[in-house]
Amino acid sequence: CLLEEERVIVDESPGTTRDSIDTTLHFDGKTITLIDTAGIRHQRKDREPLDIFSRSRTVEAIRRSDICIMMLNAVEGILADDVHIFQTIQEFQKGCVIAVNKYDVAPLSPADCRKIIAQRAPFLRASTLVVCSARTAKNVAAVVRAALATWDAVCQEIPQALLGRIVKRLAGDPDLANIVGQAKIHYIRQIGTAPLTFVVIVNKTEYVRPGLLRFLENEIRRTGDVAGAPLRLYLKKKEKKNIKNKSSRQEPAEPARETPRARWPGGGKRSRV
Repeated sequence: CLLEEERVIVDESPGTTRDSIDTTLHFDGKTITLIDTAGIRHQRKDREPLDIFSRSRTVEAIRRSDICIMMLNAVEGILADDVHIFQTIQEFQKGCVIAVNKYDVAPLSPADCRKIIAQRAPFLRASTLVVCSARTAKNVAAVVRAALATWDAVCQEIPQALLGRIVKRLAGDPDLANIVGQAKIHYIRQIGTAPLTFVVIVNKTEYVRPGLLRFLENEIRRTGDVAGAPLRLYLKKKEKKNIKNKSSRQEPAEPARETPRARWPGGGKRSRV
């Protein structure tokens, strides 16, 4: 319905599309490459070779995309295969928009969808969610706009002053003492985009608790307005000044324990969704 012409064969039954298909879309003055991934048939104990091929092509499509739009069936909810795809999106550190299709025939509200996603795929709780209907084309354009907004967030550079406010809040708010514990955050610096990557300088990396990492991630998302963008945090111990030996080597940054280490391939001028 976005292209306003028939380009691929579609059907109600999963598995109709057997390979990933690239299609160019001109939308709101931007050129987008849509990758229609192979359909995955659910609840099959013995998968045929063609099913295995389709799944591998879907994983490859996720790897080379910039933003993933995860289509869920509002009637069926989140199935086990959907969770596996969610995990692959997280592994490749892709920005994600969750599109809940067929909401016009299912008694699910956006709040209900959020609750289910929080239970089944909590690692994507920050993703943008849009309810839509491919049959009536309602909110389909909103899904694409959400994907473009997510790509803007993925490429955003957050001002250092905003990151500094997070550090000041951690140091000055007594209500956060239980979260901080013995850790002391000296400063946070952004070192990359796509995915958004930050180095966090601390007194000792082993003092940083999982709760503090979640707080930092949530504060960066809230402060920088980067909903749906994957975040990667690296911990680094602050070095003591050594006046006698200024050429001492610096220790490499240590990845945060809860953050995936997968790298994001480059974006380019075209957005791949």
